[in-house]
Amino acid sequence: MKGKLVFVLLMILIWGFNPLIKKKASQNLGPNEYMIVNHLLITLFLTFYSGYLIYNKRYNFDCIKNIDGTCISYCILGALATVISTISFVYIIKNYN
Repeated sequence: MKGKLVFVLLMILIWGFNPLIKKKASQNLGPNEYMIVNHLLITLFLTFYSGYLIYNKRYNFDCIKNIDGTCISYCILGALATVISTISFVYIIKNYN
């Protein structure tokens, strides 16, 4: 229970500071440029994290075989929603102080 509380508090703090961080980071970038730079950095972090998981044998490649069309559709919709909301959010905080 204590570990769960720590993760919930961490999420609340990150969600609270995220708009401020995005506003500061996007001062010199437009919404599209910010999204590209942000996603390149996320890709870099995920590459290192994936390498760590694979190196320590903590990733099971069998889960890829179990992905069906419905799951792929939801993943695509989730990714699309993330991109649209990121562009919209950065546009709003940049243009409507």
